Amino acid sequence: MRWHSKAVQVSVLALATTIAWGAEPGDPDAKKAGSTVVMQVTVERKGGAVPELTARNFRVYENGDPREVARAEPAGPASMVLLVENSLHSWRFLNDARSAMRGFLKAASGEKGHSYTLVTYEPAAVAEQNLTQQIDDIRTAFAGVEQSAWGRTDTYDSIYRVVEEMESLPGRRVLLFIGVGYDVFSRRTFGELRRKVEAANIQVYGFASGSDLRRRPGHPAKTPERPDLRQGETLLRMLAEQSGGKWYCPTCEADYTDSMRDTMETLDRQYTVEYRRAGQPEPGFHKLRVEAFEIVNDSRRDFQVQARPGWRVEGSPR
Repeated sequence: MRWHSKAVQVSVLALATTIAWGAEPGDPDAKKAGSTVVMQVTVERKGGAVPELTARNFRVYENGDPREVARAEPAGPASMVLLVENSLHSWRFLNDARSAMRGFLKAASGEKGHSYTLVTYEPAAVAEQNLTQQIDDIRTAFAGVEQSAWGRTDTYDSIYRVVEEMESLPGRRVLLFIGVGYDVFSRRTFGELRRKVEAANIQVYGFASGSDLRRRPGHPAKTPERPDLRQGETLLRMLAEQSGGKWYCPTCEADYTDSMRDTMETLDRQYTVEYRRAGQPEPGFHKLRVEAFEIVNDSRRDFQVQARPGWRVEGSPR
């Protein structure tokens, strides 16, 4: 199912090329003994970027076994999808969404080369702006979004569908989710969504709405007027941790600007790392550990590394 747009008729993927999680499509060697896995790794030193690293500065362990690092280079332009919740439950937190978008637009204004798509869900996923490199297109599209009166919120289904679509986007793929994260009527379960994220080469950064309720001591119980913030926070935590991204729970509107700036700075500190598998992977989840370091005066100096905890063979059961 493709996203549909009220303003743009061309599919969001019309400008996309297919990039696989692992071997490239049509690779004649893909069925031979071994293929490759490509992932994004954030490398920092005292909170700053670490430039000029190469494959020899990385070590990758899959299920505890060392793997050959075939390539490591600064991550290139990203295809970013901003998925903004637009439901009856999000009405109360509309200022949070607006603050997050203002923060994103400000942080992204100086970036070059990235492509952006704006998607809302109410509950169906709607492409408000298809793939563009013009940040002003996103600004205009968000300003034209009409608030939905739908009380039905299919968050799991919408994220699952968007992740499926994103697997065909070019280059680095980043999903920025802005919303409460509360789910009511999804057919997909939390576990199904988790396994999908584990199998996809996509990073998720989550920005939880509900700052005014979160400021109060203790989280309020769910009522018809108050969605369960804890459910949404659990979702955002899972999405970020399993994809190698981050999640944020601001307690005031101004914090969304800082969170978006932190996200864009994080993306600027990433490397694309490719390693070789030992053979065709067994079904299931494969744990990863990534190290980044440099050798100075015969001594090893390690850097801070943030990477996905592993990857799942597509279609594998829990």
